[in-house]
Amino acid sequence: MSLTSIPRVTGVSSEEEAFNRLRARHYDMVIIMIGVDKESPLDMWQENKIQISLSSYLLLLNNPSDMAFVRSRKQ
Repeated sequence: MSLTSIPRVTGVSSEEEAFNRLRARHYDMVIIMIGVDKESPLDMWQENKIQISLSSYLLLLNNPSDMAFVRSRKQ
């Protein structure tokens, strides 16, 4: 990959903080983790796709059974 520096990781703890940071700066990738609450992260992801054009999204699941839920919500 010929990286000249190590990649940075920025963590946030709320949807509002995530959108504020995304509006203020460009990020190459956004990683969204789905946990107990499955609806909010997917809603946030859809909203983020509409508001801010990014090249890469990664949706992490902590339970393989959540795949069916994500597929049912896919648009």
